[in-house]
Amino acid sequence: MAKKQNEEIVGTEKEFLDEFQKLCYSRSGWQVWSDLMTVIACSISNSIDTSPEHFEPREKEYAACIKRLGSVEVASKMFAIIVMALERNPDQDFLGKMYMTLNLSNHWKGQFFTPYSVCQLMAESTIGDDVQKEIDEKGFISINDPACGAGATLIAAANTFRRKKINYQDHVVFVAQDIDRVVGMM
Repeated sequence: MAKKQNEEIVGTEKEFLDEFQKLCYSRSGWQVWSDLMTVIACSISNSIDTSPEHFEPREKEYAACIKRLGSVEVASKMFAIIVMALERNPDQDFLGKMYMTLNLSNHWKGQFFTPYSVCQLMAESTIGDDVQKEIDEKGFISINDPACGAGATLIAAANTFRRKKINYQDHVVFVAQDIDRVVGMM
């Protein structure tokens, strides 16, 4: 039975994994993942930073990744699945979970992602009730994760700020680094 052309994207793990496996028919999962994360990161970056010295190299990298993935529609669908998964449940590390489920981690780089529930507990215990006072005094607060992986700690912090009615988009500077470029883009 053929699938409908306009099937609804729900944003489930199964939906993501099924679509991802379709992309791995002639390439390794790591190669596909790397291209997919690069396409998404370049799309987001280029929508904000249009300076020629950044935009043009990212556009070239984006085009090369799209060519290897087969089409822009494939990458768009995968991105839509991720967005829908996070819309349905913002309290999760969707990409980190998919990365680990697909067994893409690199133990040589120490990639053992912290479960989201642990990140949530850390965020709730470190973002105290006095955070609003600090924001009022300085205008912002900063959160740094020097080994961000897929960003679960930062996602948990953002969700904790949201629950505390703090507009993290206006008052929190998130800094994320990782030794692995691909997971840093996640």
